Amino acid sequence: MFNIVSFGTRHSSLWPKSVPYDDTHLAAATKHIQTMSANMMETNLVGPLEQIFATEPQPNYDRQLFILTDG
Repeated sequence: MFNIVSFGTRHSSLWPKSVPYDDTHLAAATKHIQTMSANMMETNLVGPLEQIFATEPQPNYDRQLFILTDG
């Protein structure tokens, strides 16, 4: 299961909740990250982290976060 959350002065998720790691979702995520750039101004992590931790984790999966930032 995975998702991509972009963050800065605002934040957005690629999907409303985590999706299975499969060829279809991996292709969509790869296409999405190829369009990303560091253009969201500030490095504000509070909003995205609140959103992530307010979402119930998927049953039988540990929640893991990998934070990549240019800040």
